[in-house]
This record gives sequence, C-alpha cells and structure tokens, in this order.
Amino acid sequence: MSGPATRMELLELKNRIKLAEKGHSLLKRKLDGMVQKYMENVLEYVKRENNVKHSKELAFKVLTRAAAVSGAGRVMGIALATQPTMEIVNEQASIMGVQVPRLTVKPIKSSVNTSLIGTAYYVRDSMQKFSELLPELLRLSELELILSRLSEEIIRTRRRVNSLEHIKIPAMQDEFNQIKQVLAEQEREAFTRTKFVKEKIRG
Repeated sequence: MSGPATRMELLELKNRIKLAEKGHSLLKRKLDGMVQKYMENVLEYVKRENNVKHSKELAFKVLTRAAAVSGAGRVMGIALATQPTMEIVNEQASIMGVQVPRLTVKPIKSSVNTSLIGTAYYVRDSMQKFSELLPELLRLSELELILSRLSEEIIRTRRRVNSLEHIKIPAMQDEFNQIKQVLAEQEREAFTRTKFVKEKIRG
C-alpha cells in the first residue's frame, strides 16, 4: 500500500479488481474456446494425415508403374513439359481472434507441351493422382500452421490468465483488505477520540 489510505482509493481499487476479474473471465472463455478449436483441428489433422499417407503411397505406386512401362526419362520429360494445373490462393481467416492462413486451390487451364501418344495409361493416371493429392497436402500444411499459431496464442493467453488469477488479482485484493483494515482502525480511533472529548465536556 502506497500513500495514505482513503475511501476514494478503496473505491478505485475495488473498481480495478472488478475490471481485472472481468478481464480474467473473458480471457478464460477465450482460452477454453481456443483449446476446443485446437483439439478439433488436431482431430482433422490426424484424419487427413492418414488419408494423405494412403493417397501418396497410391500415387507413387502408379508413378513407379508409369516409369517402368514408359521409361523414367519419358515420365520425367512429360512432368517438365506439363504446365501447372492449379493456383494456390493464400488468404487470411480468424479463429477466436487468432489470424490463421486459409489456403485454397484455384484450378487453371493447363496444357502438356509434348505429345502423349503412345504413352502408357499409368502416366495419365499418375498425373491425375498427384493432381488430386495436392489440395490434400495443402490443407495439411494449412492445418499445421493453424495448430502452430493457436498453440502460441494458447500459451500467451494461459500466461495472462494465470498472472491475473494468481498474482495481480490476489495482490489487489490484499491491498484492498489492508486499506479496509486501516480505514476501520482509523474509524475506531476517531470514535474513541470523539467519545473521550464528549466525556471531557460532560465532566
């Protein structure tokens, strides 16, 4: 406690405590919401990771067959001659006030600058499999970034919640009780002095 104890100081401190408790409550709700969103994204990540793993294995299996039938050089040449079939659009979204990426795939008209005549079916199938895999890989990367940013914000918010709950609010409450106690002692002293003066006047 700094300076003389006054009722005005006691009232101001009481208002600060109420404001801190309100802030703590809001931060706690935000923290709970972020943890819930984090877990939802973890579950989606695990599910998509398993799907992507299966799709990658299938895509590379078809690629291996394509290379075996048409020749690795031919497959490599087709890959280098193929123009992009989609464009990645990077936007921003918000989860519980946390800015997170939103990656979307925009299909674009593509062409292969080489003839596919005489090319094994597996080459075309491989191209299709990898084209289908890209959006899934993109979503997986997006989820990794979301989890990373949510995790950082959860840690920061938890620290603020703990600081308010265990340090700042208790410290203000202790100061409030000290001022209240000092004011009560001052009132008792004033009452005693007043009583003493009255008795002197009567005597």
